[in-house]
Amino acid sequence: MDLAKKIKKVGVMVGNCYGFVGNRNEFHQYGREAQFLVEEGAQPQDVDGALYEFGLANGATCDGRFGGG
Repeated sequence: MDLAKKIKKVGVMVGNCYGFVGNRNEFHQYGREAQFLVEEGAQPQDVDGALYEFGLANGATCDGRFGGG
């Protein structure tokens, strides 16, 4: 929390658990829906492409591949 104040950012205290706050909150929903689309026949690169166009840095299926999933 001291570092956040030092660099003039708002720090948020979270519990000790696996993953980053953004990943847990944001990518769970994106990942679930992306998996449904792939199961229904969409190509993973097309699903990720839509998320890139939406403004995300990584697509949901891309994150799974990078994380070993």
